Amino acid sequence: MGLRAIWRAGLAVALLAGSASALAATDHGGITDPVTCCEAAVRVAPPTTLPPPPSSNVVIVGDSLFAGIVWTSILGADTIQARLRATGRTVFANAQIGLTVPGGRQVVRHNGSIVAGADAAAIGLGTNEVVLAPSISVATARQAINDMVNELRAFSPGIRVVWVDVAVERARTATENWNQALADAAAEIPGFEVCAWRQHALANPGWYAGDGIHLDVAGYRARRDVVFNCLVVG
Repeated sequence: MGLRAIWRAGLAVALLAGSASALAATDHGGITDPVTCCEAAVRVAPPTTLPPPPSSNVVIVGDSLFAGIVWTSILGADTIQARLRATGRTVFANAQIGLTVPGGRQVVRHNGSIVAGADAAAIGLGTNEVVLAPSISVATARQAINDMVNELRAFSPGIRVVWVDVAVERARTATENWNQALADAAAEIPGFEVCAWRQHALANPGWYAGDGIHLDVAGYRARRDVVFNCLVVG
């Protein structure tokens, strides 16, 4: 399946419908539906006793698995952006149900002035591609990844990209192909890193919701912590 077909399919994907009602039924701290899912960048002055953090301006773009770590209806006030801001970082977060890589590129394009000031991006995309195209090849996955990196670096040429790997075990071949493409990108693209989530998910199957894709609250807390550590610790 080509990327254009994946994008068209992603507009109506049922992948995220299983948890969409639960996510959309409650207040998201200003986020009431996927269309108004986004936060403006908020600058928090770094504490005077601490040196500036290595990555001080962070952009977060992802699908519903990132909504679980961004939306206050899931984690209350203890979201990943709240934790990052507490370290003195500025954060722009956009997490949408059903988001694919082409949709993520649109998010970047529509918020280019914010991305231009960012020095790090956390990307949580690929799950919808894997589910919609279970035969996706490494080459196709790599092209999608390259396109997203190019979109980010069109606005911020030196931006550090931290991409979370995928963990859809019912589409194991596609998952492994996508993650191989991520590993290849990390080996070949300067400033590109893979944030290893799948190993934690495999070790804790109880975190998964009934659809085998989404997570319970404990799983989202763990995912938040993993992504935070990838951004802050490296």
